[in-house]
Amino acid sequence: MMQKSTFSILFFLRTDQPKKNGEVMIRVRITIDSKSVTLSTQLFIHPDDWNKVTGRAMSNRKRRNTDTVTRINNSLDNLKVKIQKVYDKYCDERGFALPEDIKNSILGKEEKKKSISYYCEEYLSLKAQKVGIGIGDKAFHR
Repeated sequence: MMQKSTFSILFFLRTDQPKKNGEVMIRVRITIDSKSVTLSTQLFIHPDDWNKVTGRAMSNRKRRNTDTVTRINNSLDNLKVKIQKVYDKYCDERGFALPEDIKNSILGKEEKKKSISYYCEEYLSLKAQKVGIGIGDKAFHR
């Protein structure tokens, strides 16, 4: 029986590097079985407009209008769905997912599927190394 892994997505603020206007970057932490990676959402918000408990933007009438709050929260929701889909894809394909693989997929650094010609070249390369060790030169070049 396969053990179920723990998986969580947490949005938080990186308060150590505020912009001149006081806004800070919203980051996301993806954790699977106590291994985690952190990504930037490329979204910024003032700390007063952030709800730490829910990990979402909130409308502070002095600072932020509801359209901006809605846009930020929609972006966070979309990113969460995308992360969940990538996690599910890896679990379906391999039976497990790694935080680093999810991060690479989200950033577009996912390993490309290899073509048939790639595998043919790999095969020929391996066979070429065996010429003279069980495979004759004439047999290889047929």
